[in-house]
Amino acid sequence: MSRHGHFKCIRRALVVHQPLWAYTRDLHRHPAIRPTVDLGHIKRHDYAGHPWLNPSRALPVGPEFDFDAPSGRERLMP
Repeated sequence: MSRHGHFKCIRRALVVHQPLWAYTRDLHRHPAIRPTVDLGHIKRHDYAGHPWLNPSRALPVGPEFDFDAPSGRERLMP
């Protein structure tokens, strides 16, 4: 189950939307933002912290996304 499937809030993962995914990677590289993001903690809280949504508290193994990959936003702009 993917994060977006768990909360049933969107039809596709963020990585499918190239401009938004590129912007997310740029934000993650910001020196004031990066230290505040702990993806392991976020995943554990989202899946184990809501037993009414995930009674088994099963944590997904993946997917793994490379937040450090170049965003390429300059190619996405018209």
